[in-house]
Amino acid sequence: MDLVAPAIILDRPQLAQNIGAVARAMANFGLTDLRLVAPRDGWPQERAWA
Repeated sequence: MDLVAPAIILDRPQLAQNIGAVARAMANFGLTDLRLVAPRDGWPQERAWA
């Protein structure tokens, strides 16, 4: 049986910093599939990279 890593879905995230924090936490666990649904301020945002 092949295991597939889960997709992380953020629904209507409000702050780019939160998206960045989730991406960093995902990287700690080797997860790479981040999906954004209707981010409030659009995407990409420079503040997410900080």
